[in-house]
Amino acid sequence: VPEELPPPEKGMLLEAAEHTMGRSSRRPCSGQWLHLAVLIMCAGSPFVQGQSTTAPAATAATAPLTTPAPPTNIPQSFACFNCLFQPDGVTPKVVRAMFFDSAAVVENPTAVAAAAAAGRDYSCDDIRLAVPECFIARNWDQGWVGELFATITNNLGANVVAMTRANFTAASSQIYKGASSYTRCVWEVNRGMVDICIGDFWETNERRGIAPFSSSFDLDTMRLLTMPVGGPGGGASSFEAKQLLDIFRPFATGVWGLMVAMFVFAGVAMYIVEAGSGNPDFEYEDELELPPLRYVMGFCKGFYLSTMGLLTAGPAFTATRWSGRFITLGFACFVYIAVASYAAKLVDFLVNSDSSPGRVSSMTDLVTKGQSICLLEAISDLVPEVPSSKRVGMDDYGPMVEKMYRNAGCAASLIGKTQYLSHIVGQKAVFDVCTDPRDPFQHTTCVDPSLTQETIDLGDPQSPDFQKYCDILLVEDSAFSLAIGISFPVAPDLLDYISSWVVSMRLDNSISKLRDKWVTSQYPPVCPVEYVPGLGLTIEQMAGTYTISAACMVLGLLVYFIQACMYMRKAGKDEDMAPLVPAEDEPKG
Repeated sequence: VPEELPPPEKGMLLEAAEHTMGRSSRRPCSGQWLHLAVLIMCAGSPFVQGQSTTAPAATAATAPLTTPAPPTNIPQSFACFNCLFQPDGVTPKVVRAMFFDSAAVVENPTAVAAAAAAGRDYSCDDIRLAVPECFIARNWDQGWVGELFATITNNLGANVVAMTRANFTAASSQIYKGASSYTRCVWEVNRGMVDICIGDFWETNERRGIAPFSSSFDLDTMRLLTMPVGGPGGGASSFEAKQLLDIFRPFATGVWGLMVAMFVFAGVAMYIVEAGSGNPDFEYEDELELPPLRYVMGFCKGFYLSTMGLLTAGPAFTATRWSGRFITLGFACFVYIAVASYAAKLVDFLVNSDSSPGRVSSMTDLVTKGQSICLLEAISDLVPEVPSSKRVGMDDYGPMVEKMYRNAGCAASLIGKTQYLSHIVGQKAVFDVCTDPRDPFQHTTCVDPSLTQETIDLGDPQSPDFQKYCDILLVEDSAFSLAIGISFPVAPDLLDYISSWVVSMRLDNSISKLRDKWVTSQYPPVCPVEYVPGLGLTIEQMAGTYTISAACMVLGLLVYFIQACMYMRKAGKDEDMAPLVPAEDEPKG
């Protein structure tokens, strides 16, 4: 502590210094913070400011205070133009972007042409095959995500440095041991080695815990795929006795049970309100001498008429009272919806399931049969209905579909909507896969480099794999749904800029136009896409029909009982209600 300081300031500094020295060995951070507090406390002292202590007090008191000028390059909106700078406010900010080469998503046709000209196989992700064009950012402006990112960074005026999976660092491999290169890129952002990952990245809970994500620019809905029972080219199977029950498949078991209950309820209700009214549907019961037998026959006749109503697609009852008309109205509503739903679903089953029976017909069927499902490792935890031992995590879509196609460990697979078009509908995908049976994973590359690894080209007519996935079936499962947001893993200092431009382009429909340009219009169907019908209509799907129909029938019963009570009160007698409610007069002439 300088000796020339005035006593008050000298005393405070000495006390703070003693406190810091006494505590720093036990709590190092507290010593640093106290040291900072001392500097702030004494910022106004002449000694700290470098002024002479002999200067007149008036000079120090009247010295003008200077306020730093605010930065002039702060944008009014983060969706701005030419506004992404280094701290100096002049130099464009360098953005290290790792591009994930994927058909229709992020493409580099310049590098493809350069590799062909050099007579080598193309791969920007393999350092042994990568050409210099792989590491030029402007070459990655193809594909719907590639063009989206190029538009955003051009607007921001950023200086983009291109990277690929060939630039993965050893640090990320030490942290992340999984198979997903996408998740590994998120870790690269976490470690500060990459500023943003470019591709159709899923925004999962695991990844959000590693690095920030921009606003979502799309929603990936997953499709459930399977193979025919007989494998590739299996086609229709031979007749089995259980196929005789296929006529009941359009409705789930619970729906059939409620349907029978509805028949009984409608029949009993009509008998209650119409018996004794001269209704020809129930007039013969009055000839029976035993009342219990008369009731049983009446209920059976009501059930018969309600069942005939469904089979003939219209109510078979004759209503002579308003209460009966309400019941008939409710039952007619039920018959109309039930018959239409059954006919549509029956055609679906008979036409499709007979020609292409799949290994599984739904996610529930897969679990019941104890089969395994192939899916990308990043979403393995998003299908908890499948036991973890039956989830086969894969590193990419190509090897995943190939594994299912070869029946090499999974009966079904989950695929995103873009890859469903490129791999299954349009069949233009090209990918590598380790097909050697000795490899434990059969991912894109073999664990042992000496094992066989091949390239599958679905779009080349000269390739033995040309359009070979035409036998793959799409499973329609109304009980299963999985949709995941797609966004950019991005460094915190870029988050607001990237997210703002994503939102802006999403609102003006620019992103939808990019997807139509690069995906939807690029993959016309090359072979008939067959699918496996899912489960029959469930109780939840038919709930509205049952509710409306039952409400009308209950209303009819209420009308009947109200009429009966009013008539009994008027007659002052306590007799059987049915004869007390007179039939409505029939028109004469």
